[in-house]
Amino acid sequence: MKKLLYFFALVTVGAWAQTPKATNKLFGVDINPTNTPTATGKIRCASTEYETSLQQKYSTRATEEAFENWMSAKIRERQATGNRSAQSTNTVYTIPVVVHVIHNGDAYGTGENITDEQVLSQIQVLNQDFRRMLNTPGYNTNAVGADTEIEFCLAQTDPEGNETTGIHRVNLGTASWGETAIETTMKPQTQWNPDLYFNIWVCRFGGDLTDVLGYAQFPDNSTLGGIDTTGGLAETDGVVIGYQYFGSQDIYPDGTYDSQFFNGRTSTHEIGHCFGLRHIWGDSFSCTVNATDSLKDYCPDTPAASTATSGCPTGKNSCPNSPGNDMIENYMDYTDDGCMNIFTQDQKERMLIVLENSPRRSSLRTSTVCQAPQGFEIDGSLDFNAPSDTCTDSPVLSVTLKNRGSQTLTTATIAYTIDSIEQPNVVFNGSLANNQTAVVSLPSGTLTSGAHNIAFNIVSVNQTADQNNFNDSKSAEFSLAPFYNTTAVTIKIQRDEFGSETAWTFVNAAGQTLASGGNYSDTNSLPALITQTVNVPANTCYTFTITDSFGDGICCNYGNGFYEISTADNQIIFEGSTFESSASYSFGVGALSTNDFAKTTVKLYPNPASDILYLENAAGSAIENVTVYNTLGQDVRYLKNQSDSKVAISVANLPVGMYIIQFTTDGVTQTAKFARK
Repeated sequence: MKKLLYFFALVTVGAWAQTPKATNKLFGVDINPTNTPTATGKIRCASTEYETSLQQKYSTRATEEAFENWMSAKIRERQATGNRSAQSTNTVYTIPVVVHVIHNGDAYGTGENITDEQVLSQIQVLNQDFRRMLNTPGYNTNAVGADTEIEFCLAQTDPEGNETTGIHRVNLGTASWGETAIETTMKPQTQWNPDLYFNIWVCRFGGDLTDVLGYAQFPDNSTLGGIDTTGGLAETDGVVIGYQYFGSQDIYPDGTYDSQFFNGRTSTHEIGHCFGLRHIWGDSFSCTVNATDSLKDYCPDTPAASTATSGCPTGKNSCPNSPGNDMIENYMDYTDDGCMNIFTQDQKERMLIVLENSPRRSSLRTSTVCQAPQGFEIDGSLDFNAPSDTCTDSPVLSVTLKNRGSQTLTTATIAYTIDSIEQPNVVFNGSLANNQTAVVSLPSGTLTSGAHNIAFNIVSVNQTADQNNFNDSKSAEFSLAPFYNTTAVTIKIQRDEFGSETAWTFVNAAGQTLASGGNYSDTNSLPALITQTVNVPANTCYTFTITDSFGDGICCNYGNGFYEISTADNQIIFEGSTFESSASYSFGVGALSTNDFAKTTVKLYPNPASDILYLENAAGSAIENVTVYNTLGQDVRYLKNQSDSKVAISVANLPVGMYIIQFTTDGVTQTAKFARK
């Protein structure tokens, strides 16, 4: 995490300045020693470190040895059938691409919200490079140079079956993106089905990625999808490129480009990784080679090299005892964009094997999304509506049903699962003309706190099969807040040395700030621990948020910072240390339902209620001091001086949602919940 420090000339005696501290990690792992920054401090590629982090995170993900054993077996199969990529197969694989332009509300053509023309210039570069096009910068006369017979097209059909340009612009409200935010937020929230689309994200990097040009996810060696035997994550698959390195200044001069890397070869390089290629020096300083070139890039037709190359030098030979100079023109080296112009025959063979066998690669060959969509008579689509109230164990779940067909939609059957448990089908009956929508409720039952998954699909529309299956099935994640019984919470924050970057807030469900801090002064050593206790009324939720303006959190390169929230009896609610731009956590105080209530003689009915809710004590004891709270903790009904064993509460004017009712009987105060439908 490289901190930006401003030094001022100080004339006062005893003034001090912090010393910058170098960082040698990307994605939480040590930067490969051969991955040397350019003269301007840029890191050309972070794919090696990203792959190392995935192997550490997923124990079943294939090691380099396992992947290469699989690759070599596939190469032998290809050679045995005489299907050698050194000769043209006359089969061209066309890869459908979606480019996600991620911005922060910038005007079109400003900053990271690059123009369509800049995106199109990148697609043109990819086709020139992968097809070794004559009379373009992608052409070469090298004897081992290959037309890979791989092309790229922007998708014309989106995941809903609608027409698209293949350029997906998304304002996620974030100024810059670090490692964790990209992997856990940006990719999962914006990715299109990786079985049908090759996903490229273009964004402004931040935090540890500030000086990185791009990175890619290496392919899997299995025929399974999702989190499979190799540990490959479907929802993160693709390539991420810094916006200023995407596209070609030569083709579209009016774009926004870096001063050194401006002709689109970062994307060519990273897609090479996605299709199974390694750096030509093998990410090692060794010059040892063997028949399979296993100590380098597993491509014997790329001469041995022991270092990455920057600039565009002539006659570089980092392994003088091996034949040939370093192939500085290779797309899998680190030279300047204008220096690159070659994939070799062995590299082509590796890429074709991946495209023919690897999950989320082989399916791209037969994807039809580069064709314009056709119209349908019967076509319904579903979108999940995230629950507005997560401070409950019975969330209100729903989907939006849209008629995308030309025929009026009068009925639809929807199947769904919650946490892989099948729920009863829900049937919509109504009348939706083309492009009209309706919200359909999906009963949730009672759920535990924490993360949940819901998957849903259209079984039938107008009592027949939906003609467009692109938009029939989806899944989504949602979380419910955990609850704690406490009257106060203690907030502890240990900042790092850069206090000017740190701020935090603690708010209730109504958005009122109950406590906050920052920004603080910078220090030359670890500052004092911040400790603050906050009283918290029951039956509502609270959210703690901590931010770092630089995007590198409060741990661990500049002091071992951390944050911790605990109850009055020292039960840890949550704690953490590493984050990038921000970390946030929500929780509730006070139980929303109790087993004790179920054991008493008091009945609450009907539940859900739409008009009148009854509390009745079958033992005949009076029910007193009845209060109804919404999930913000606000009392919305209060009945005092009651002396009857049966109480009627009008709920007709309450908004639909979950409520908590509190009452006293036989001197004992009890709490229960009910739903207003």
